[in-house]
Amino acid sequence: MPGKRLAQTGASLFAVALTFSACTSTSPDLVLADRVTRVRENTVELPAEPYRGFLTLQTAITRASAASEDVAILASAVDIAAQEKLMAGDMRDPELRASYGSSSSDGDRVQTTTASTSATGISAPRSSAIQTLSDDQTGYAIALRIFPPNPWERAAAISAGTAATYISIAELLQAKWQLNNQIRRLFIQIHFQAQSLKVYREMTEVYGQALKVARERARQGHGTIDDVMATARRYLAAVADRDTAARDQAQAREELARLVAIPIADLHPLMDERLLNPPQIASAATGPLEEDALGHRRDLAALYWSTVQAKEDLRGARGSRMPWFTHVQAGFGSGSSQGDSLSSGNTFNALGLPQRVDTSQTSDNEDQTEWSIQAAISLPIIPGANHAVDVSLAQYRSAGLREGKARERVRREIRNALAAVKAIEAGRQQYEEDTRELSHDMEEALRTVKDATMLDPLALARMREQILETQRIRIESEMDYHLAVIRLEEVLGKHLPGR
Repeated sequence: MPGKRLAQTGASLFAVALTFSACTSTSPDLVLADRVTRVRENTVELPAEPYRGFLTLQTAITRASAASEDVAILASAVDIAAQEKLMAGDMRDPELRASYGSSSSDGDRVQTTTASTSATGISAPRSSAIQTLSDDQTGYAIALRIFPPNPWERAAAISAGTAATYISIAELLQAKWQLNNQIRRLFIQIHFQAQSLKVYREMTEVYGQALKVARERARQGHGTIDDVMATARRYLAAVADRDTAARDQAQAREELARLVAIPIADLHPLMDERLLNPPQIASAATGPLEEDALGHRRDLAALYWSTVQAKEDLRGARGSRMPWFTHVQAGFGSGSSQGDSLSSGNTFNALGLPQRVDTSQTSDNEDQTEWSIQAAISLPIIPGANHAVDVSLAQYRSAGLREGKARERVRREIRNALAAVKAIEAGRQQYEEDTRELSHDMEEALRTVKDATMLDPLALARMREQILETQRIRIESEMDYHLAVIRLEEVLGKHLPGR
């Protein structure tokens, strides 16, 4: 389970991954701000003036990082993630609510009572009253509504934002690390391709000279056309090998020029001798290298923080299901009303004639004030009404699975890269043992007979070819070895000592 794996390995990986661990005396926010600041400082712009002179390895790496679009995009992503982390702790602005109202009303009320006389049986009005009413009301109310954030959800969102920022930093550092190794590989290739090209050119000259001698001997009748054709075929093969080597070097130079943003005509790479230092890894054990790599691989660090982010998202989803205030409101209201009442009434006798008229008038004034506190609380009590927790849990498990599979892949990559370095080194040593004495004898023999005219020029060329071919194989073997070492460093996530 992801949770169990985090419990077992999270603390150690947290402490070493990309040196992202914080000092216990420093707050996490300050540590994160320091990481972001250093990333910004290490992200430079290309100088406006053209580059002149020899190109060192460190300058090439710096220029490639500054010229890379991917690095620029990922550097911007770090800034965005840092701002989003701050936004995760934002609180919703309060609301000020106000209302004002006025109303008025006028009306008449008529009330009549009747009585029946027993003598005549005629009903006659006993009394009647007319009441005229008027009422004017005005009032206002003001309230302040605040939205308290869910503390469990907010804390998880801030932690998830921190993890997202570290993910962006890890991805940026991984891109720079890959670019670093790409530049180093190109330096190695250009360096050894130049040596191989020199050997191919010498081989071309050897067979070119042999072809001239074979043609001259054929004209003098001391050679045959078959000798000329055989020498010509060897010469053409040497020319083809030379041109292929020249194209390979030109392709590597073009790639390096593109990465460092320098015109290929102005590209003059200067080999860094540290790249040629052979690391002492013949007896290196795989286990310690694997454990060491888990703390230096930037891609593993990004996956680790992705798991942390998914865990915090899960915690936030669960926190959102806790009852909490959706808003709290404090209000104050004031109002006044003024009413007038005018009443007039008649009293009638038994014959229905007015007996007495009454008139009265009243006036009312009233002021009111009101205070109120209101609150609304979410009640997530309906089961199955919200599946956000289930989605977050699935994402957390997926993140943990990706991290675990990546760790297994890294272990395999280290085993394969280390085995490749050891195999190439063993092959180099065996080839050197098998060819050292024989190459020395051939060179001595060639120096002895190179002035002898009776020796077939094609035979002399072939002897020289074998010596040059031995040198070429040594050069290519050494290039393959150093490329394999760079590959090992790449999968380890760091430079080996002395390099």
